[in-house]
Parts: sequence; structure tokens; C-alpha cells
Amino acid sequence: MKTSVLIQAALCAAAPVLYAQEAPANDALLNSLRDVLPEESSTISTIENKATQDPGAAADISPAAHPQEYATFKERMQQEAKACTYDFMPAMKAILNATNDEFALDPWMQQAAKDGIAPALQQVADKMLSRVTEEEVKGQKGKEAFALVKKAADAGYEPAMLNLAMARMNGIGTYKDEAQARKDMMAACKGGKFMPRFKWLQLTGRLQGFDSKDKPEVKAEIDRGNHHVAYYLAMQAEILAEQSEWMQKAAKMGNPEAVYALSAACSATMPKESYQLLQEAVKMHSPSAVFLLGCMLTDPSRPGPLKQLDVPHNDEVGRHLIRLAAMTGNTEARYMLGMSYHEGKYGFQKDENRAYRSFECGTLQGDAMCMTAQAIMLLKGMGVQKDEKEALPLILEAANRGIPGAILLMAYVQYNGLGGVPADAYKAKQTLQDAVAANIPEALVYLAYITAKGGANLPADEKESAMYLRMAAQDLKDEAQKLYDDLMKNGWDPDL
Repeated sequence: MKTSVLIQAALCAAAPVLYAQEAPANDALLNSLRDVLPEESSTISTIENKATQDPGAAADISPAAHPQEYATFKERMQQEAKACTYDFMPAMKAILNATNDEFALDPWMQQAAKDGIAPALQQVADKMLSRVTEEEVKGQKGKEAFALVKKAADAGYEPAMLNLAMARMNGIGTYKDEAQARKDMMAACKGGKFMPRFKWLQLTGRLQGFDSKDKPEVKAEIDRGNHHVAYYLAMQAEILAEQSEWMQKAAKMGNPEAVYALSAACSATMPKESYQLLQEAVKMHSPSAVFLLGCMLTDPSRPGPLKQLDVPHNDEVGRHLIRLAAMTGNTEARYMLGMSYHEGKYGFQKDENRAYRSFECGTLQGDAMCMTAQAIMLLKGMGVQKDEKEALPLILEAANRGIPGAILLMAYVQYNGLGGVPADAYKAKQTLQDAVAANIPEALVYLAYITAKGGANLPADEKESAMYLRMAAQDLKDEAQKLYDDLMKNGWDPDL
């Protein structure tokens, strides 16, 4: 796969309103960015159609090197501790303004945890338990994470109280204590905050699927205006009319992702309204909306729709938004950052190590596209020490989740015998045939290649190879022959 194709696909998937035919004045776009642009940036008033190069991160990204900004960060984290809205964008903005580096998130969060800031304690604990084995969860790592969560819960942070309850319910980092777990859950909900109440409904089984809408506790939360519950029900609805009804309810209640979803839903039929909804979602700090606006601003091709929307080309602001979205949990942004660092595009400096770290962050959040990209970099030693064995479980997981690139990568591993997997061209052929059955037309070209070349347990067969190539051409047209010729000339060398 070629990087340019992947990035373009990511942009299209993330940008449902790029092809709107009408747009409000450019001032509306600038107003929507005020809450997420750097405080000291002059771009709010002087934004122009220009591309800029990334000046790079601060020489020292540690919080100690930026005491005033770190104080702002802590203040915003403490505000989140009281509000329990799960809106970390104001805090992330403080980090980014100070360092121009999304990877500063970890040292700043770790320092805030040392300073006893409850949401930071919870965040560090969550990351500590990301993608670890069951033994590690119930071992020392689990105990360390439990201690952090308990400290956050003791400080009164309701989401941490719920996590504490789940740890006690499942014996993670501590002994099982269901009675105390129930008390923790009730304590978390006493404040009446929407997010803890929503999580409580899920954890206790009261909110499971769309049919839960009629349960008394669920109806009570909806009547209180709990937009998290309404958005959940919208996402669970199978009938389009019900999904639309509940998505509108959630948006009216103030759910940022519901507003973004409505923007996507009406982009084809109501482009002007779609774009206005997108801007509202940005103001509400929807990571998805912030990422999309970042994509719009950095798109170098300047398609007609962007001009009609009066969206300027400004890499500096676009990069800032994409980084903010990544720092607040948007895995599409993490993936795009990785690809941008890999190719040095959109004004980002080419940096394979930062590309690898971006994909790794997305993997820790469970994103299968990032897993595939990280695996390729591990297989080839790009931006990280080569480690085929570490790449293998990432490939397997992403392939099992249906990522086309990962399925092809699994066949590549089998064909070449990597990561401790014995070389077996016949098994690679079976994997590629499964990929064809899963409607991945490129797999036919790779079948043509390995049957032409032959390999372990697979004799070469030019007639069979020609058959696969003809089949591939039905879907891929001339691209099938181009890919095949490249494979025959340069060999099978997976790229991002």
C-alpha cells in the first residue's frame, strides 16, 4: 500500500462534509476555532491561504521548563476533576501551546499525577494497563495502577471511584470485594454528574442495548438530560428513524459527538447546515470535529469544495488541531500523524521515530490501522529497532479484525517465514485466498506473484499466476498489472 492512498482514504473517511456546496462566511470558521487555537497565536486574526513548515518541538518539553503553562494545565485538569465531563481539550491545549509536541502529554500527565491531580492519576493508571497480559494486570502493574486509581478516588474524582469499584469487583491489583465495590459505585453517582451516572448504568447492566431505553433508571437519566445515555442509545438503534431521533436528542442535550454525527448525516442533502453543525461540534470540543477541521486546513490539493466552503490552506493551524485531536483520544488523528511524519507531509518534518511513536499511541488505544502500521515499522526497523516477533501479535490482531493491509501482511510473514513463523508459501496462498473471499482484490495480485515465483510447499505455476492476474484486472484494471510488475521487479516489500 502506498502512503498517499492511505492518507487520502483516511481524509475521506474522516471528512463527511468536505464536499458541501455552500458555506457560511469565513468568520464563522475562525470563531469555531477560537477555543482550540493557541492563545498567543496571531493566526486567529491573520489566517491566510498559506502552507508553513513545522518549527519542531521545544528544546525541553518537560513541565519544569514551562512553569506558567504547567500551572495552567494543572488548573484545567482540576476543573475537569470537578466537572467530570471528560473534556480534556483545554488541558491538552496548554501542553501543546507550551511545547508544540503531542508527545509532551506523557511527562506532563505523569508530573500531574505526582502532584496528586486526580484525573492525571486516573490517566496514568489507564495507560499503565493498556495492552498488558492478564497476568500483568493481576500482578505488580495491576497493584501500581490500583494505588493510583484509589488515590484519585479518595480525592473525590467520581470516574476513578467507578474504576476502583471495577478493580475490586474483578480483583485487579487488589482482592475481590463486591460489597465495597457496590459502595464505590454508589459514591461515584451521588454527585449526579452525567458521565459517572452513564458509566454506572453500563457497569451494572442497566444499560445494555437499545431496548434499555424503557428501564426506569435509564429513563430517569434521559429526563435529567444525560446526553451520554441518549448518544449511546442512538448508536445502539438498528432502525434508521430511531437512530436519527435519538441522535437529535443527544445533540440537543449537548453531546459533541452527536452534533458531529448529525453533521455527517446531513452533509449530502443539507451541506450548509452540515458545515454549521461541524463548527458547533468544534466549539464543543468534539475530537472528531477538531480532527476534521485540521484535515481541511492542511489538505494541499485544495479541492473545489474547500474553496466553496472558504476554508483557507493553513498547515500551522491544521497541524495544531490534528495534534489536539490525537491528544484527546482520536485514533484517526494518531494514524494521520504517523503517516505525516513518515512522509514529511502537511508541513510536518519527516521523522520515522515520531511516526512509530504515533502509531504506537494509536495501538495502545486499540486502533487496528495503527497496529498494522506499527507492525510494518517493526518488521523493517523503521524508526525503531527491528523486531519481527513483536510485530507478529499486532499483525494477527489487526488481521482478525479485518484490516485488509494486515491480512496481506500476514501472508507476507508466512511466505517469507518471519517472527518465528516457518516459511510456508502454501499457507500464504491460503491466507490470500481468504483475503479474496473477504473482497480484497489486491490479494489476487499477490496470489499471482507467489504462484509465479513459487516457494516453500508451493511449486511455481505460470498458468495459475496468469489466471489470478486476469481476475485481479476485473476490479483493479491497469493497476493490477502495474502492481504485479512492481512485485516481479522489486520483490514483495510492504510499505505503509
